[in-house]
Amino acid sequence: MNKLRKKNQCLESPTLRIHAYNELKCNKLEQNTKKTATKLRQNLLELGNEDFPSSKKKMYQSLTTRETLEVNHYPAVLRETKGNWQIEFYCINPYSKRMERVRYRVNKYRTQLKSDPLARKEIRKIITNINVKLSTGWTPFVDQSPFNLITMEKSIENFLFYKKNELRHESNHSYTSQLNMFREWLKSKSYLNLMPSDFSKNHAMAYLDYVSLDKKVSNRTYNNYRGFLRIYFNWMIERGYCGTNPFSQMKPKRNEKKERQIIPLEDRRKIVEYIRDNHYSLFIFILLEYACLMRPIEILRTKFEDYNLEKQIIHLVPKKTKNADIGNVVIPNNTIELLRSYFKYIEADKYDKDTYVFSTKLLPGTIEKTTRYPGGIWAEIRKKLNFPKEYKLYSLRDTSITELLLSNIPTISVQKHARHSSLEMTQIYADHITSKMLEDIKTNTTNLF
Repeated sequence: MNKLRKKNQCLESPTLRIHAYNELKCNKLEQNTKKTATKLRQNLLELGNEDFPSSKKKMYQSLTTRETLEVNHYPAVLRETKGNWQIEFYCINPYSKRMERVRYRVNKYRTQLKSDPLARKEIRKIITNINVKLSTGWTPFVDQSPFNLITMEKSIENFLFYKKNELRHESNHSYTSQLNMFREWLKSKSYLNLMPSDFSKNHAMAYLDYVSLDKKVSNRTYNNYRGFLRIYFNWMIERGYCGTNPFSQMKPKRNEKKERQIIPLEDRRKIVEYIRDNHYSLFIFILLEYACLMRPIEILRTKFEDYNLEKQIIHLVPKKTKNADIGNVVIPNNTIELLRSYFKYIEADKYDKDTYVFSTKLLPGTIEKTTRYPGGIWAEIRKKLNFPKEYKLYSLRDTSITELLLSNIPTISVQKHARHSSLEMTQIYADHITSKMLEDIKTNTTNLF
């Protein structure tokens, strides 16, 4: 009698009552499951008589296994209260061997989207994915990678949002372009609602095959896409959206040699003669590339505050260089007077120091342009002058480095001027063969005898 009284007193505690109720509920669930399994097993065995082929007997007997008949989860649903929305479902915890409740808060969708109906629509997609994963045996107690419930489409949006303030304008443009192409492919395959953790190596291979075979890109471009997607999935791993990177096992293709060609002196004179009269700002642009060995993207990132014409130096901070290094670019004597005259011509003193020197129309402005802008102007000029497509805008820098190496300037000096990471990188330019070099070899080779 005393024991019963103590038990009743203990159950007066709300916490203990809830615990006891959950325990009773789980016990009943196990009993009902076993009863249902036993009854179904009996019915199936009764059906397995001589009237049925032996193959069907085996099929029915396989259905009586413990794993098939026992309930291992209850589907996910949305629970809405006044101040809290949660996705809720039950599944077996493989460690405790008990059915346990799992809840994910999804209030953020109500704040991110314009209305509750839109939030419900987005959450239903997530619930569908959870239920599909539960039906295939997934359990959050083992694999917690989908804890941040998100679809491939939403992960792309989040990546671009977070990277917007971290990356340079040029990188943002490149990432957006690549992800737009990736998104279109996902859409065509109905993979937009796929969870990142479900994006497998087979999916990765299928996309790279699409890039290579359907888009017919070069090996270099193929490797660029592969490299970017490795960065994208590594970012998702850091965020907990997935556990593995399906692109890490994809091997790169062998890069072809660049199509750029050295521009001989006579053709350079024709280019300068044309753009001096028709596009003077482009003339100064290519002058900086050729004489100062600046990359086109570095020239576009420079502002008036970076130019010290008295000391004949252009100061580049890490965010403006390719290798993220601080660098002082030397302005040669045959270039400094032309640059000073140009600054007077555009009235550089009237602009803020924070103004880009080459912006829209390659004139001073507040907008940072990408290399596609001067590249497009260059392509039009090249076409008008009937020059080969191998004369790229970047060819001017290659040409200057090659000619410096052929002169008496030490290789180490050329490396420092070009701001290469190693002498090996500079030495690559020595492989360029010009028509003048071939002619010198023909006429100046010494006699063997």
